[in-house]
Amino acid sequence: MVRALEQRWKVGYTAPDGCPLSQTETSDEELMRVYVASGDRAAFQQLFQRYGGRLNAYFVRGVGNREAAVDMVQTTFLHVHRARNDYDPKRPFRPWIYTIAANVRREYWRRRKRKPEEFLEPGTEDRVGSVQPQTS
Repeated sequence: MVRALEQRWKVGYTAPDGCPLSQTETSDEELMRVYVASGDRAAFQQLFQRYGGRLNAYFVRGVGNREAAVDMVQTTFLHVHRARNDYDPKRPFRPWIYTIAANVRREYWRRRKRKPEEFLEPGTEDRVGSVQPQTS
């Protein structure tokens, strides 16, 4: 399926409005415009191919966890899909997607702060929550 999409872009593609697109001449803004107008999966796939690796590196640097970074890339593109009608094609796509990515990263750290991990020593499971403060 992906190979068929890649081939479709190499050969050239005509958007529903009759505008011919090709991989080398199509801007991010135009791909997003086509995706918003027609729901063209190939346009979205092309954006994912262009930005998936970059965003993954951004998240790995920002959180230091490769698995979390992969999840955050997926979450970012889910937000792009959900907010597609809010995108203004007159404005650059890259700052828009990186703003979404920064918000996803902030939310990751907020969640981590709200739910700190507790490590227990073996045999202390019964005493969780029964720690008494020291009095001096």
